[in-house]
Amino acid sequence: MDQSRDTGRAVASLPYRECSNQHHRLKIGVPMTEKKARSLELFYKPTCPFCQKVLVWMKDHDVENVTLYDISTDSEAADRLVKVGGKRQVPCLFIDGEPLYESDDIIAYLAKLIEHPEDDLAR
Repeated sequence: MDQSRDTGRAVASLPYRECSNQHHRLKIGVPMTEKKARSLELFYKPTCPFCQKVLVWMKDHDVENVTLYDISTDSEAADRLVKVGGKRQVPCLFIDGEPLYESDDIIAYLAKLIEHPEDDLAR
């Protein structure tokens, strides 16, 4: 566990690096061409146990190519989540801009992409 710089609380170590725009990038462990890959964005809060469930699963399965938005520190992302999804519920995975809620459903979707990368073609 790492100590959070802002709050001093312990948070799970996650396999992402900070970007200058405060968003994080993860890549699905299966090769995909950038042109055909779906746009995957995960909206989360670090204090949410269901979000942690998804993030830990992603780490354990080397899931990358998912842009992460911490809505507790990114007000633009929080506003976008509500505008597009209609609610502030996290975790929420945007798949080409369409929201998918519930940690188990998000994990099942990502697991399917890992098992069947050919299904990741944008339609």
